[in-house]
Amino acid sequence: MTALQASLRPLRLVPWLVRTLVPDRYIGTYALHQHGDVIYVGRSDDLRQRLIVHAEDRRADFFTYDVHKSSLHAFEVESALYHILADSVTNQIHPAAPKHSGATCPFCRATAVASMTERIDLRAHSDHTAAASTTLFQEGNKSHD
Repeated sequence: MTALQASLRPLRLVPWLVRTLVPDRYIGTYALHQHGDVIYVGRSDDLRQRLIVHAEDRRADFFTYDVHKSSLHAFEVESALYHILADSVTNQIHPAAPKHSGATCPFCRATAVASMTERIDLRAHSDHTAAASTTLFQEGNKSHD
């Protein structure tokens, strides 16, 4: 069984299995499972060590994991899982962005609103398009008079 195959199905959360299957000192995200349900999602810059701590604390019965190339990517995946599973996980706070990244959650409403207001409407910068829009708007208002 490859690490990829192992990461796709819930695995028993015991220290020896975590040490055997999860690569050492890799960045990753994980989900903890209890009675067939995901109860917690998280990420770590040392995935193996974090999962061993959860195993020793007997936080859950099973786990799944995924390895990522950067802390920022892992944050985005963890945030997505947090939002998708918000009604079933025991996470009490929203995932924090990696230190000094300045990142915000791409799935939060506040982030979505901010990104929409900061977008540049390229159509407004074209004289032709702006004139056409103005003409259509004026014609539309005349038909309602």
